[in-house]
Amino acid sequence: MKTLLNHLSFLSLICLFSVSMAKSSGAAVGEPSGLMSVIQNKQGQIFLTGPSCHELQEQDQALRTWTALVKENSGPKASPVVAADDENRCELLISNSVPSFVRSLQNFKTAFSGPNCWNTTLRLSHLEEFSRFSKAAEMSFWMNSPYCREVSETEKSLPGDVIAIRALKPNPVSSSALAFEEIHGMIYISEDLVFSKNTSSRMSSYGIQRASLVYQNFRTTDPGCMKIQGQPSGCRVWTNHFRCTSSQRDRKNLENSNVDFSRLSAQVRGIESVLSDYVMYGRGDYPNKKENINFQLLELEKKVSATKSRASDLDFFLKALLMEIKSLQGQAEILNKLNP
Repeated sequence: MKTLLNHLSFLSLICLFSVSMAKSSGAAVGEPSGLMSVIQNKQGQIFLTGPSCHELQEQDQALRTWTALVKENSGPKASPVVAADDENRCELLISNSVPSFVRSLQNFKTAFSGPNCWNTTLRLSHLEEFSRFSKAAEMSFWMNSPYCREVSETEKSLPGDVIAIRALKPNPVSSSALAFEEIHGMIYISEDLVFSKNTSSRMSSYGIQRASLVYQNFRTTDPGCMKIQGQPSGCRVWTNHFRCTSSQRDRKNLENSNVDFSRLSAQVRGIESVLSDYVMYGRGDYPNKKENINFQLLELEKKVSATKSRASDLDFFLKALLMEIKSLQGQAEILNKLNP
């Protein structure tokens, strides 16, 4: 059990802190150059490269399916082959195949640390609106919400589905029982590609990555522990897949119909906007506002925690709001360490 605890304590640091495990291009140092990878030129164009044009075109179709599912239009039906030579090397221009948020985020590095794998997953699933630090509890909350359902082991995963990497941890209630903890979150594109931000470090970029590399980095290589429904027996680390729908319309409807919730939500979103602009782009004057923001977050936490409702929709979004506040406090704590 001690070995397991040490193993899991290492894993739990990866999505949270500055552990640089893989290049955002999808290629690891020392790996053969013949493997599939994603590259981006100085003009911002995104390319998929690999030994087989046919395999790249299959990945291109998966990216186009993802784009269609988020209700955007991709370019021509087939991405152009930019280069193909006699050395079994093919290069495909995929800039028009990917959703617009992928074009804007590919290889992007934040101005400050904070935004992490769980926030990236929740944002791209339209469950959260802003880029900032997200706690593991926020990831668990949404995966267990009415807006997400688990994809069964026999059901085909679709581009845009959520992959949650989880691991065993001792249950604090009973030393003999085991619960799980969130280790990593990412977006499924195909069996070969995912979209991920691997850590909360500002040195960790957003990007399309080879799925196999991410699985290796997070010690998820046992085929019998991949895409498991529920919590499996015999697996220390495993993946669950989820299909989520946006929560934003229902939240907006509630804001329009409930004055008290609207006021609380607007206050949280205002702080969230300030923090997001600062951590993503270095915009704004958060250092001069941090004391006031920290105080506001504490007061909002008290107000939301004290607000009770018998209405199921209001009760749910109050809980979601509390999760946001706690994650924002985590983001503020990261920034306060940089600007004491």
